[in-house]
Amino acid sequence: MSEQNWIKTFTEKGFAFDRVSTLVITLCLTNGALMAVIIPFIRNYSENLYLHLSLFIALNFCIIIYWYYFRAIFPKGKHKKENLIIAITTEDSKQKTRITKDFANEIKKQLKVNGLDTIYNVIVLNNSLSLKLQNRIQLWNESIQAGLNLSGDIRSFLKTATRLNAKFFVYGDLIKRNEGNSTYFMQIEALIMHAKTNDIASNTLKKEFADLWKREISFLEKDELNGFKSNANHIFLTATYMLGLATLVNHKFEEGIKIWESLERYIKEKGDLDDFKPKISQLKYQSYIMLSRLYHFQGDYVKSTNMREKYLSIIPNEYSALLNEAIKQVTISKSPELALKLIDKAIPLAGKDGTWKYNKFYLLIEINEEIAALSVLDDILSSQFKDEIDIINQVISFNKFCLKENPNHIQSNFIIGVLIYKKLDNVTLAYDYIKSFSDLAGASNRFSILKEKANKYLKEIDKIIGA
Repeated sequence: MSEQNWIKTFTEKGFAFDRVSTLVITLCLTNGALMAVIIPFIRNYSENLYLHLSLFIALNFCIIIYWYYFRAIFPKGKHKKENLIIAITTEDSKQKTRITKDFANEIKKQLKVNGLDTIYNVIVLNNSLSLKLQNRIQLWNESIQAGLNLSGDIRSFLKTATRLNAKFFVYGDLIKRNEGNSTYFMQIEALIMHAKTNDIASNTLKKEFADLWKREISFLEKDELNGFKSNANHIFLTATYMLGLATLVNHKFEEGIKIWESLERYIKEKGDLDDFKPKISQLKYQSYIMLSRLYHFQGDYVKSTNMREKYLSIIPNEYSALLNEAIKQVTISKSPELALKLIDKAIPLAGKDGTWKYNKFYLLIEINEEIAALSVLDDILSSQFKDEIDIINQVISFNKFCLKENPNHIQSNFIIGVLIYKKLDNVTLAYDYIKSFSDLAGASNRFSILKEKANKYLKEIDKIIGA
């Protein structure tokens, strides 16, 4: 065998710097170069044996330290991005090259094409680190199954995940079998990192993942380029979809919307993934809803209403659209009269949804229609509807914002106090808000009818708490 062919065969069979054999070969080549070239050159200037020996030790030590670092220390993941970790062991360096170039690069390409490379990055681990990570994942999983939530194995894995800044792990083995035509077999698992959640959400994530993930992949070596790329596309789709689901759990709705919009473009481009369209559209819709609520609680009502418009563009709903427009009129245009007209148009479309009552209650107080407002309040207190608690929390949040922006908006104290008292059954907290409204209304000679109602509630609370 010629020297050139020997080098090629050696490279394909197993040259990887994390291997012990590679360290031995590197040390031998380095020491050979030292003996044959470098030391004779230094002797022209110095015959000091200690200097020659120190050079030997220093170079060998540096190589060993670098080899150990490359073999045993996980790289630091980019902290401005969340990293997708590929920890697939291979039989030789050719396969590792395929994993790095054809497989990982195709995932990187899809991230870039779909505008997700600003959020996510791909890290490919060498064989030694892949084995090390796989072992830590296995021990972590065994500890989780055994309920050992404070074990060292769990801490060790979480420390590794933090160093890698990892969001999604793809791990397993790539092997080649020579039965007939040479065939690659890839047995892979995946793990997604997300915030702690309830059993229902956790089981949903597991089911979604199980429905999508292919654990055993095979393709002919002669078609390896297409094989690696097509399976990289599958992993891109699965990983991106699962990362999108995790944004709902982690409350990263803006990031989630970017993922769903990117997947819509990806599915449209591929053409053979139309079955995913309704599901992606629904998840984008949910992300718009959740982000709208988040903006609402943060007091950014312009962004909140914009998000509402986006989710209404996906699933048109005249009732919701009218409520949304009413919110815009009162928060942005400062036109409660027009907002009230929109609410009246929405009422016949409401069905069993009572959200409009809270809007109307607030608006009637705004235009000083106190008797009509209390009539709506009676309706609110005598009825219930699905997801009402969420609406109540939004109303309370909005009125707290009103007070923060304008301390003279004293009617918000009344609204908050009544809802906390009658709907949330927290008489102590309710008393403070209602009492504050009563005192401020008395001093300003405003809201006489609401003040009378407030004093009635204060007497009721006094009896409850035995004051």
